[in-house]
Amino acid sequence: IATLTINLGEKITALGLNINKLSNASLGALTGATWAVGNGGQVQAISAAQIATLTPAQVRFIGSTGIGGATTTSQIAALNVGAWATLVADPLQVAAMTAAEVATFYFNTFEKTVSLGTSIQYLTPAAVAGIGTSTAYTFANSQITYLSAAQIAVMSSAQISALAGIPAPTAGGTLAGNIRGLNAGAFSAMNAAQIAILTPANMVLVADVQL
Repeated sequence: IATLTINLGEKITALGLNINKLSNASLGALTGATWAVGNGGQVQAISAAQIATLTPAQVRFIGSTGIGGATTTSQIAALNVGAWATLVADPLQVAAMTAAEVATFYFNTFEKTVSLGTSIQYLTPAAVAGIGTSTAYTFANSQITYLSAAQIAVMSSAQISALAGIPAPTAGGTLAGNIRGLNAGAFSAMNAAQIAILTPANMVLVADVQL
């Protein structure tokens, strides 16, 4: 499977809908980054029609084989635009996403975080806790700052609580509520029930322009 990168991933494409017949181990062997296909490697070559045939359990294995053959986090963040749109349009697929996967959605300038759109409402609170946990970026350029007002508006109070409770480093090295990373528009989109769930700890360092 790992060799099916010749001619820009045409072999992955040629699998067609039979991709759902691959074993979990074979799905895990798909590469998320190779010179032959581009930044997304074999995973990027998966089509919308192909992703639609995979179960949530199968999706968890995409590109998940790590060092020594251990199963790690899937590389769904490397999916192309069409395949990603099909994946997140399915509430069951979104509900199956893990916090570890969500933390990888900074791929390609947070495109996956943004294009998750209002399907964010289907993430479990546990998965929401993965937002902004990547150490690759600060609040100045992080997943949480890319959440839109429309996304915040559809989230449940439990999801907001999970989002607000994520520890986030401050310039002084202390920890503060992650909710302060929301842009002003997204912060103002919170409804009364969502605001009521916030704790004093969540509100640490929230800017005056957010209130």
